Amino acid sequence: MLRKLRLKFIALIMAMVTVVVVAVFGLIGAMAYHSSVEAVNESLLQAVDRVERQATAASLGGTALLQAIIEDAQNDQRGQGQGQSQGRGQDDDRFNDRPALPPEIGGKRGGRSTVPVAVYAIDETHNFYLVNQATTASINQEILGSALEQAVGAPDGRGSLPDEGLFFLKKTTSSGESLIAFADQESADGWKPVAVLLFFAGLGTLAIFLIISIFFSRWALRPVEEAWTKQSQFLADASHELKTPLTVIMANTSIAAKDPAATVGSQQKWLDGIQVESQRMQSMINDMLILAKSDAQADESLSLRKSAGAAADLPQIDLSTLAESQILQFESVAFEQSLQVQDEIADGVTVRGDEAKLGRLVTILLDNACKYAAPRTTITLSLATEGGKAKLSVQNFGATIAPEDLPHVFDRFYRTDKARTRAESGSSSHGLGLAIAAGIAQEHGGSIAAASSDADGTTFTVTLPLA
Repeated sequence: MLRKLRLKFIALIMAMVTVVVVAVFGLIGAMAYHSSVEAVNESLLQAVDRVERQATAASLGGTALLQAIIEDAQNDQRGQGQGQSQGRGQDDDRFNDRPALPPEIGGKRGGRSTVPVAVYAIDETHNFYLVNQATTASINQEILGSALEQAVGAPDGRGSLPDEGLFFLKKTTSSGESLIAFADQESADGWKPVAVLLFFAGLGTLAIFLIISIFFSRWALRPVEEAWTKQSQFLADASHELKTPLTVIMANTSIAAKDPAATVGSQQKWLDGIQVESQRMQSMINDMLILAKSDAQADESLSLRKSAGAAADLPQIDLSTLAESQILQFESVAFEQSLQVQDEIADGVTVRGDEAKLGRLVTILLDNACKYAAPRTTITLSLATEGGKAKLSVQNFGATIAPEDLPHVFDRFYRTDKARTRAESGSSSHGLGLAIAAGIAQEHGGSIAAASSDADGTTFTVTLPLA
């Protein structure tokens, strides 16, 4: 189940990342493509505008634009004694006397593009003339005629000739002539390297996020895995603990039922066994309910960790008096086990919380100390203030807790001595007492810790905020 949950977690992350990467990188690629195409279109428009500006600068009044271009070329050629007529589909030598200028660079050109273009002027009889003044490229002669015919028949504006690999811009003047500028479609392929780069960058990004999601899925689901493991262990341990008393009860009931005519007194042995095991089950179930309630109240206002306002609403408890009263109750128990109980309790130590629960906390620690203390040793309960907190400790000498067991002593149903027999009574006999104590301490905004060594014995220390 956890493996499926982890796979779903990774799949969800990768799906979201993939959508974001595709959207962002796709947008960047689309912008690169648009920018490349716009650069070509801008070059075509600049070339046509340059021809119009030159014609306007000639100050020819109402003379047609094409006529101005031809007239300007003829005037230059007369000085050289040249003059030829131009037919459709051929280059006009009257324009070839002006060498084509290379693209301009520098001088803060205001964003003007340098994409190579070829500009042709078309008269009303479809004769075409190469306009060298605005031309920075030449068209392959094999496709020139086809390109011009298609462009002449097209409406004004931008267009493309896929078979010829050209973009073009056509503009008709007020006097009826046309200007057509051509640019190679490969000039707009600047977006392709960007697209390839984005593709591999996207794959790399997804690979990185896959690795990160695998790592974080383990980290994020670790608490879930721990909770699942603890829950499974809790159910297994609870079933095991309930199995024994139920078996005893069923066995005693079966024995008592074999002799229906027997008196209650003659069956008292079996009835006492049923009662003892029933009380044991009741005690364990009550402890389990306490733990369940404690878990449910973890986020309630009783938790002092959640808000200072909630702590102020809780009653003030004299922890010194509470600890002394609990010690008195255990003096007889300690005497029967040849133990001594002493206290080192500071006066006036007060905390805020539930008095009954805090009393149960002290009782659990004293009961646990009595169970595992060696005969003729001393149990010490200490209470003092330290660093703005109340510090309550219960120390006993006996069998120490192994270092590998210390982190688990507050786990439910955990026992350091796996082979020991069950105690006759007490909540801790089920391995739930210390878990309840830890829950009470945490519920009151405090903490509990355990330490054990041969020299210092075993000490359980509870730290609570002072009132």
